[in-house]
Amino acid sequence: MVENLKQQLLEVEAEIGQALNQDQQWADSTQLLQSIKGIGWLTAAWLLVTTLT
Repeated sequence: MVENLKQQLLEVEAEIGQALNQDQQWADSTQLLQSIKGIGWLTAAWLLVTTLT
């Protein structure tokens, strides 16, 4: 069960990464946000989803 959850998490993370990289503006914004200390890919994704849509 744990292995299944780990696999699902990896798949979701990959899908989020693909979504962020499909649009050049999102990809650029993700990189810019991640240049701020303490902001990782997940926080950058949430910030983009809540501000760019």
